[in-house]
Amino acid sequence: MRSEESPTYVGIDVVRVGSRLADFRYAIAVVRDGKVERIEEGGIGRIIRTLWENRPSVLAVDNIYELGGTSEALDRVIGLMPPDTRIVQVTLTEKGHMSLREAARLAGLSIGKGHPSAEKTAIINALLAARGIGKRLDVIERRVRIIVTKGRGGYAGGSRSEKFQRRMRAAVARMMKRIREKLDSMGLTYELYVRRSVGGIERAVFIVYASRDDLKGVISNIRSRNVRVIIKPATIKKIATVTEGERKRYLIIGIDPGIESGLAILDVEGKLVALHSAKEFGKGDIVSVVSSAGVPLIVSADTNPPPEMVKKVAAMLGAQLYYPPRTLSTSEKEEIVREFAAPRNINVRTTHERDALAAAVLAYRSIASKLEKLRRELERMGLLSPNIHRYAHLVVKDVPLVEIVETAINDYLGNVKLTSGGHSASVKERRESELTERINELIRENEVLQAENDKLRKQLENMEARVRELERRLEEQRSESRIHILRDRKIRELQSRVESLTRYVDELRREVDSLRSNVESFEPVIYSIFRGYSLLVRHVKDLDDLKKSEKVLGRVREGEYVLVDEPSPRVADYLSRRSAVMLVRRGGDAKLMRKYRLPVATVYDEPLISVGWVSVLPSSVMLAVSSARAALNKLLLEEKRKKELTVEKLEALINAYRSSREVIAEEAGDDKEATKQTP
Repeated sequence: MRSEESPTYVGIDVVRVGSRLADFRYAIAVVRDGKVERIEEGGIGRIIRTLWENRPSVLAVDNIYELGGTSEALDRVIGLMPPDTRIVQVTLTEKGHMSLREAARLAGLSIGKGHPSAEKTAIINALLAARGIGKRLDVIERRVRIIVTKGRGGYAGGSRSEKFQRRMRAAVARMMKRIREKLDSMGLTYELYVRRSVGGIERAVFIVYASRDDLKGVISNIRSRNVRVIIKPATIKKIATVTEGERKRYLIIGIDPGIESGLAILDVEGKLVALHSAKEFGKGDIVSVVSSAGVPLIVSADTNPPPEMVKKVAAMLGAQLYYPPRTLSTSEKEEIVREFAAPRNINVRTTHERDALAAAVLAYRSIASKLEKLRRELERMGLLSPNIHRYAHLVVKDVPLVEIVETAINDYLGNVKLTSGGHSASVKERRESELTERINELIRENEVLQAENDKLRKQLENMEARVRELERRLEEQRSESRIHILRDRKIRELQSRVESLTRYVDELRREVDSLRSNVESFEPVIYSIFRGYSLLVRHVKDLDDLKKSEKVLGRVREGEYVLVDEPSPRVADYLSRRSAVMLVRRGGDAKLMRKYRLPVATVYDEPLISVGWVSVLPSSVMLAVSSARAALNKLLLEEKRKKELTVEKLEALINAYRSSREVIAEEAGDDKEATKQTP
């Protein structure tokens, strides 16, 4: 951020131009506190980087078009600059244009003799801007885009999907109305673009001419099931004033407003100046484009009455509003555009460009004949000049042709310098006499033409009245046939709708019957559980199914009953480690109980009801579980007994030990006797 105490000024001047903007070379001077901090040379990229590094208050130039060369390039360069850097042309004042030397003298700066170098000019530009000399050219237009759209996409499903979509469109319409009321209550200027559909609005876009801070606490981003509100600030920097002397063309504008707007610009010769279409192309954008292209004379639309936006643009540009006697049909617009575009090899890309161009061409045709008459008359008098188009605004204002001719004559004579002397005076008098006679002749011719024109106008009015009568009759016939067609189509739609609703009602009835049947079957089971005649058990297919059930029902508890459709050693081992009881179908494997020390009970009755991993079994299964536990206890007791050392076994062991000791003693005595008897 730049410091408010020591603002920075950057001045530039062209060192070398080129055929491309990238070929331009500039001298760049950075001035802070009235002192030159740095002077360097570089291209347009170096200027932009210097601006972002130093964030100056002002970029000073002596000619704004040195910054880009053309209006299009200038717009691109300005779009890359920091938003808080102003552009000042030091050779412009409120009174008009002045030279750099005059501006320097006004600020008390000395340029010296001769033309200053580019480096010196860049420094002088920065110093002049620091002293308040010059006129600011760029303006910051702050806008906010508020987008209201559906919250989520629909899903397949016939009438239910249509109902779902209509509900979201209605929510978008309600939100759009609420935002509009808030903006109106705040007195903010905005533009609204709406995309409608069956049952409501698909999308609405507000372009509000205010900053995001102005809307804080009033309108916020929203994301719900049915509607979304997205707020996007948009800051635009553009040139508000250009240097004097730039030649302007008189223009005819055609506009097709909407979510995607079309813009067509013709000059008064019928040449295409611009043809463009873009989404959310607001009044400010149109005014900016038109103002940079020339002087607007007519703003036109292809509908009757014209859209409100077209009226506002015409008022903002100070141009005359034109619209046809009736709204043009699609085929008429296509024919108008084809006749205009084909000979000129003009590519019309979208329907919005087509509609805008059709409106502009119609507006041009409304004055083309008058302009051509004016041209022929001035050519006949030898008064045709390159600036004939400056009289186009008089044609648009319906100024009589003779008055326009007189204005052209006066403009021509006003540039003639008179010299002293009788001969010159006589020439002047003779010339004035000839011109006066010619003017009187033109007036007489004009009166004759005016009378003929009045006669032709009356004939035209009669023909137009006849055409309107025929069109009215044709429209009545079309309306009658359209009513019959729409009625038959509506009947077919209603029949199809009734059939669809009938099928839907049948589906709902079957679903209700199924639910009622389930409720009726659940009721006795619930009563049986309450009275203790039945009990709830976990019901699984195999070990994988058992583990899945634990994610929903929780881990298997100690002593819990688990009904297994496909018992296996893995299941038995899993349940044995959790001290649970395994229930099996008839014919279950009893070896599992002995191997895994697990109570295994056989279930002879089918479950009363099953829901997911839970089944309801008769309470008689508890007897089977008790029997299984008794059998397991008996098995464990037998094994324990086999391992125990009984009294009988102990006595037998002692007796066997004693017998073995006696045998050993007898054998030892016999050996001693034998030793004594040996000599």
